[in-house]
Amino acid sequence: VEAWAQVGLRVPVLVVFTFVVAVPAVISLTYLFLFVIAAAWLALLGFSIPVAMLERDPDVKNVFDRIAYSLLRSIRLARVEYLHALGVAAALIIIVLVFSVPLTVGLVGFADNGRAIGTALAQVVLAPFFFIGLTVLYYEQQARAAVSSPPEAA
Repeated sequence: VEAWAQVGLRVPVLVVFTFVVAVPAVISLTYLFLFVIAAAWLALLGFSIPVAMLERDPDVKNVFDRIAYSLLRSIRLARVEYLHALGVAAALIIIVLVFSVPLTVGLVGFADNGRAIGTALAQVVLAPFFFIGLTVLYYEQQARAAVSSPPEAA
């Protein structure tokens, strides 16, 4: 119950991030030659959703401050080792694209599903793995940021 209450509190922020992070990435993936742009976009702003859900800043007073804090923190996490984040995001996108084609073909032939239904079912199966990979990348970048930051002066 508490988890759903926390999600309910963050719905406005998550809706904004859906349009800021996910929609440009999906649009650029519809054209395969824009793959690099999609990976770069996810590597830069993809951490904003975990930041909005997991991190707390006492200075954040309203939804707009939370959005700004999450985007800024995402950019800071990406800058720790951007090429690493870009490579992992690109690898995750490639894995989803490679496995979605045969899975979609198999699901279209199964039980007379249409192409759209087969694609949707394939994404239902593959999307959790993609987002788990991005979550692991978030924690990895957070650990890298903690290690690379200078110690506090006494």
